[in-house]
Amino acid sequence: MLEAGQSVTVVFNNPGTFDYHCQPHPWMKATIIVQGEGKATPVAGAGLEEPDPPAISPLKATAFVGLIIAVVFGAGFAMRRRPHEEPLPPAEEGDD
Repeated sequence: MLEAGQSVTVVFNNPGTFDYHCQPHPWMKATIIVQGEGKATPVAGAGLEEPDPPAISPLKATAFVGLIIAVVFGAGFAMRRRPHEEPLPPAEEGDD
């Protein structure tokens, strides 16, 4: 992925129709149509490097997991069923 202010140039050496989509926004799709004479050199990945995977610090990951656990336990505590008092047995006749 490109950071703000970065750019990339993609060179297509052979004519053809190439479909692509935006990796973080997969609903954004387009087609590139390349016309003209092709070169004999094969294109492997159009010269793009594989982006580094997103990284998160261990401290942030631990804090995030702790927050999720706290939310789950908090929700469970808030939604727990409170025991109701048992109803008294019906009084027998003559027990005044």
